Amino acid sequence: KAVITVSPNIAKAYTERYGVDPVWLVRNVPHKSVSPDKKDIFRTRFNIPDNEPVFLYQGAFTYNRGLEEALQAFKDVSGAHLVCMGYGIFQKVVEEAARDFGNIHFMPAVPYNEVLNHTASADVGLLSVRPTCLSYLFCLPNKLFEYIQAGIPILSNDLPDCRKIIEDYNIGWVLNEFTAESLKVAVNNLKQQDLNVFKKGLQDAQNDLHWEREEKVLFDLYKEVIWPK
Repeated sequence: KAVITVSPNIAKAYTERYGVDPVWLVRNVPHKSVSPDKKDIFRTRFNIPDNEPVFLYQGAFTYNRGLEEALQAFKDVSGAHLVCMGYGIFQKVVEEAARDFGNIHFMPAVPYNEVLNHTASADVGLLSVRPTCLSYLFCLPNKLFEYIQAGIPILSNDLPDCRKIIEDYNIGWVLNEFTAESLKVAVNNLKQQDLNVFKKGLQDAQNDLHWEREEKVLFDLYKEVIWPK
C-alpha cells in the first residue's frame, strides 16, 4: 500500500530501481528539544579540562562506523578528548583504549530520555559511517539529528544526504575522506575554532528537524492508505 524510507537518496533509488512512486520520506529525527543547556556530564565524569574540546562518538560499537579510525586518530592527539558512548562488539576495544590513553573515554549507553543531555555535554559530534554499501552511503542516522537537537556541530564523513543537511544549515564540517590521519588533522584544526559560528544554523535546524514535524508525514500517509480519496 505504501513504501516508507529514511533518506532522499534511498527514496530515489527505490523509484529508479523498482518504479515505486511515491516513496514516503520519514527521517529518524528525535522529539524537539528545548535546546538543552550546555551540560558538563562528560567533563565531570572524566575530569576533562574546560579548555580541551570533547568529541563524541555516539551509537553502536560495530563494523564500518568509523570507530577504529576515531580511536586511532585520538591516540595521536593532545588537548582534545574522544568520548565513545554506546555498546557493541567493539566495546572491549574501546575500554582498552580508554585505559591506555587519557584522552579517550568509554561511556556506557544511556536511556533514550537521557541521550540529548549527554550529547549536549560534548562540543562536536562525530558522524563516521563508512560508505561500504548503498545503505550506508545514503544513510541519515539518528545521531545526526540527535547532535542537532543537542546543539552541537558535526564532523562527518562524506555521505551525500548528511552532507546536504550539514552544508544547507552550516552546522559543521565534512571530510572528503574519513581516515585516522584526516580525522587527526581536522581535530587539531578544530581545537582552536570558535564553535559559536554554528549557533544560528543549529537553531534553524533544531526548529525544522524534529519528530513533531516529521510525524505529520506519517499521519498523512496513514490517512491516504486508510481513507483514500
